[in-house]
Amino acid sequence: MVQMGRPQARFQQLKLPKQQLMPIIRIIRKRRLPTMAFPDLQQASYIGIDLGDYLADSQVGKVGLHKDCYHAIRIWVEASLKDRNKGEVPEVGGFILGQYTQDPQTSMYSISLDQFVPSQQVAYSSNTYIDFGMQAMLELEAAQGRFPHLKLVGWFHTHPGHTPYLSVTDLKTHHGFFRKPYQVAIVLDCLTQGFDTGIFSWRTDGHVNNYASFSSWILWKELQ
Repeated sequence: MVQMGRPQARFQQLKLPKQQLMPIIRIIRKRRLPTMAFPDLQQASYIGIDLGDYLADSQVGKVGLHKDCYHAIRIWVEASLKDRNKGEVPEVGGFILGQYTQDPQTSMYSISLDQFVPSQQVAYSSNTYIDFGMQAMLELEAAQGRFPHLKLVGWFHTHPGHTPYLSVTDLKTHHGFFRKPYQVAIVLDCLTQGFDTGIFSWRTDGHVNNYASFSSWILWKELQ
C-alpha cells in the first residue's frame, strides 16, 4: 500500500507545511521537457508487452520495457529479499521514466519504460506499506535532470505475498499524481515464483484497471 498524493492529505502523510511540499509537486507535474522521437519498440533492447493480452479495456496498448529498466527493477526487488529468512519482506518502490505516443486513428497509447528510479531513501517501509517521503521525490527530481528527454510514465512498488492490486490508498495516489492517460502503476508480488505483476492502466471510461481486470498476471521473471 502506498500513499503519495495531494500535499495536504496524501504523499505518505509527510506532515510538511503545504508551502514546502508544493514546489516539489510543481517540479514533477509541470517540468517542461524536450521531446524526442518515440523509440522503435521492435528493437532488441526492448521487451514487448501487449496489455491487450491481459486487459479488455486499456488506453495503453503496447508497452516497450527497456532491458536496462527491466533488470534494474529486478535487481531492486531481489535486493529486498536478501533478509527474508530473518523476518518480513518490506515493500520497495520507485518511479519510471520513458516516452509515449498516441495513435491518431485508435487514440491508443504506446509507452516505453526506459529508466527505473529506485526510491532508496523512503521515509518508512513494512511488508504492507511504503512511505516514499520527501527524499524519494528529490531522487526523482535528480533523475529527471539526468534524463530531461524522458517523462514520468509510471510508478512501481511491490506487494510481498499479498498479490498485485491497487489498494484504496494506491488508487488515491494514482488519481493524485498519475492522471495522464498514458501513465501506469506497476505492482509486483515478489514472493510468487514468477514475480506476478500487474501493469495497471487507465481505462477508456476514466477508471483505473485493477486486479479483477486482469485475465492473468504478467510473469516478470519470464519477460527477459
